[in-house]
Amino acid sequence: MKFTRRTSKLHRFVDRYAGIPLIFLPSLYRKAREIPSDIKRICIIKTSGIGDTVLLSAVVKDILKHYHGCSITVLTGVDNHLAGKFLLGRLSDKIELRVADFRDFDSIAELRHMKEFDLTIDFGQWPRFDAFLSILTKSRFRVGFSRGGQHRHYGYDLSVVHRSDRHELNNFRALAESLGVVCLYDTGIDDVYSLEDVPENTVTIHMCPSGTTAMHRMWPMEKWAELVRKLDEKGYEVIFSGRYIERDYIDAVAGFAGLPYCRMMLDRHFEELIPVLKGSRFVISVDTGIAHLASACGARLIELLGPTNPDRWGALGDNVTYVRPENVGKMLDLGNEKDVDKDAMKRITVNQILQYII
Repeated sequence: MKFTRRTSKLHRFVDRYAGIPLIFLPSLYRKAREIPSDIKRICIIKTSGIGDTVLLSAVVKDILKHYHGCSITVLTGVDNHLAGKFLLGRLSDKIELRVADFRDFDSIAELRHMKEFDLTIDFGQWPRFDAFLSILTKSRFRVGFSRGGQHRHYGYDLSVVHRSDRHELNNFRALAESLGVVCLYDTGIDDVYSLEDVPENTVTIHMCPSGTTAMHRMWPMEKWAELVRKLDEKGYEVIFSGRYIERDYIDAVAGFAGLPYCRMMLDRHFEELIPVLKGSRFVISVDTGIAHLASACGARLIELLGPTNPDRWGALGDNVTYVRPENVGKMLDLGNEKDVDKDAMKRITVNQILQYII
């Protein structure tokens, strides 16, 4: 099947080999600045990743509390804009969201005309595009990540080391804590009410990851079919979540499993999807943004992790169970690693999952 990709190889090539000079050259003329004491306007940048946006929501709560009364503009990309609107826009009426699309020059050029910010926080981990946006927006102080080999930190007044030995939420927290913000909030989504009746025996399944490493986080189709068939035999009603581009794949799994009909929730708004996740008896998902959404709303999540370290990227929550193979080799970090254990997901068995299904 075709995976949903946020960027192409060409975009990543341009991001690196054009992005680095665009960030480095202006830094030659940058003067050292101190963080302002009167911060009223903040710009937050995160242009990709639904899962990352879930994690970011916890830190934005902390920032709102620390800079009480401030207004925040969040620059998202196309793929995480709706997630940002749902997760961040609901936190305060002083949060505005704007799309900065690397494929749309006008959306980028318009940023230069925005009123000056007192503080810009770039939560991008590796894209030079996010770092370039932080330079493009007028700001009295900029902070972002420094990561070995990424060469994206030159435009910041303050940079924080992005580390591989802690969960990504704690990397985000470290960025905020460098400004004196006390980080206490988690990713919980508490104010979600059921918009439709979800049968008590519902199991929601999300099979398809996205992004450049999707192929390494995919569980084999025949194992999904076996799992769905056994869930059906146990009397569970299966709902598939995903995107329209994945419909044929979902149909194939349901067909191989022998389901009499296939219920799907494809490209649904978060207002519709999250109550279903929360109301399901179980949510079974690969490592992707939907898993983080499920854990954030308190769903009983079973997350299938192959070459993904749960201490680094796993969904967080009291109701999360990780299912992993034994003896995993090299794991993913930023997604550009070579020699990753590509067969890790294949070694996860159906029975490993069924042992947690009550």
